[in-house]
Amino acid sequence: MRRLWILLFSCFYLAFGQVLEPRYDFLPANKTLESELLNASNQARQANGVAALQFDELLALAARHHAQEMASLNYFSHQSPDPASASPADRVANAGSSLVLIGENIAKMPGEDIAGATTEGWMNSPGHRQNLLEPIYTHVGFGTAKDSQGYTYVVQVFAYQPFQLVKADIVSRQGKAYQLVFNAKTSAATTAIFSYGTEQSEPISLLAGDNPIALKTFATGKIHLDASVQAGTGGGYIIQDGGWIDLDKGSYQADAYTEKYALELQGFSVYPEDLVLSDISLYFDGALGKELAVFVNDSYQTRGLESGILRLSLPQAEPATIAIGEVIEGNQVRIIHQLQLDASQGIGRLIAVASH
Repeated sequence: MRRLWILLFSCFYLAFGQVLEPRYDFLPANKTLESELLNASNQARQANGVAALQFDELLALAARHHAQEMASLNYFSHQSPDPASASPADRVANAGSSLVLIGENIAKMPGEDIAGATTEGWMNSPGHRQNLLEPIYTHVGFGTAKDSQGYTYVVQVFAYQPFQLVKADIVSRQGKAYQLVFNAKTSAATTAIFSYGTEQSEPISLLAGDNPIALKTFATGKIHLDASVQAGTGGGYIIQDGGWIDLDKGSYQADAYTEKYALELQGFSVYPEDLVLSDISLYFDGALGKELAVFVNDSYQTRGLESGILRLSLPQAEPATIAIGEVIEGNQVRIIHQLQLDASQGIGRLIAVASH
């Protein structure tokens, strides 16, 4: 009786990273085997009460490159010797996918019944089984390649994609940024959040007394500013003061009725700055009706999409990481997509980036 041996390895990654410029070249696929692997995987999921996975071409491109590299260089690992493709997160980004919640299974198989034997082996291995039956995953891609000894390397890449990035546009233009400078006077040490237009600052620790604040916005016309302080230990914030800022005139008109017992806004100045802006439009399918959170360089920007389109204006010369997620469990956020505004080649372009 012929003895078969199987090498299996599983991995789970968060990569804070579809129509983005790929860094991987096209690779031909063994469509028949990939289809067999998809069917076998979904049969295993459905037998265990888990929803079927949808095939994703960009995840498959990442999987194919890793399978080919392992077969060519005769190694078996989630970590590539190429620093640019070191992790599953790097490889998904290199394929041009902005998806960030991903997982990976790999196998090295002899014989001919690759799909059935691989899936059976994964289901008999706790780590692989956990990946294969993970309910949060919605999409999958496969890659396969044979080495010189006849073994088949199989790579399975999972991702969570409740809404899809279907188009990304970027246009450069001359524009303005405005720096908002003011004083936040407090009666005691506290933590405050400043909301201005569609943007919002991170929580800022303030000392009792005067606190100089500087914020930057790329909005135009009039925007409203709210200053809120933390209320107890529950994480909520209460508005204390606010008003309208006319960016073109550099003026501030305070609201007539505000609390001001813990924080008061004083001494406004507005400083315009000429610069090249990148107007970014991200088109999503399946995002309508969802409560979304958007971060630019970890700074909260806005929630919700207008007709499924997220629009941002950012300075072209400054690298910026854009993360888009869904709000879960009140104030928790699960990041879905991450991409970067990159001007290293002299023009603004959008690329997928990996975060480990």
